[in-house]
Amino acid sequence: MLSKKNAHLEILGLTVPLGMFQEYHDLGAIKIPLGKFADEQLRSTGKPLTLNELYLRSRQKEKLTTAFGVTIVKVEPVFLGIFQKKKISIVYLDSDNPIIKMYARAEQETSALRELGYLSRLDDLLSQKYGIGFNKPGFRESKKEEQDDFVDSIGGIYGLLERGYLPHQIRDQDCGKINATLSYFVKNTTGYRLSQDGKADQSGSFVPRK
Repeated sequence: MLSKKNAHLEILGLTVPLGMFQEYHDLGAIKIPLGKFADEQLRSTGKPLTLNELYLRSRQKEKLTTAFGVTIVKVEPVFLGIFQKKKISIVYLDSDNPIIKMYARAEQETSALRELGYLSRLDDLLSQKYGIGFNKPGFRESKKEEQDDFVDSIGGIYGLLERGYLPHQIRDQDCGKINATLSYFVKNTTGYRLSQDGKADQSGSFVPRK
């Protein structure tokens, strides 16, 4: 059956339409190690891995040792192999710290947004609300993998700010990756949020959504 559903990215506050051969699933927070979870998902396909998949898997396992979450993409043939269906699932570490848990979810929602082909939606929101975007020279100069990771982290910070957390509350978590991204965000933002009537608040501080 062709999909006519939407993907709801709750923390980012975005809803995007799914293509005919796309699925999106938020599998929620987990307590088991991300590497173990990713392995279980890959084994569930029941197919032998190609050399490229084995390489990507080893890189992924290394990356997951310090990650907050993972976005898993499965591509399956449909209609006798004429088309391919893309299944995108996100999962993130469970945490007793609500800021860390929310950041992890928003980070993976950003990754899923890229896989769905709608990263420009978040780019537009960042530009409208904070005066920053993904087309800065610093982004273009970095490697794609590093660039994607950093974009996902910016999505995590954006999600926290949109949910009303202030920069000092985020910084108090004392997490190197989060604080590094927050510093970039604060340094490069124009320091205003556009109000609903189009007038800018140029107080030099973030204004949480009301």
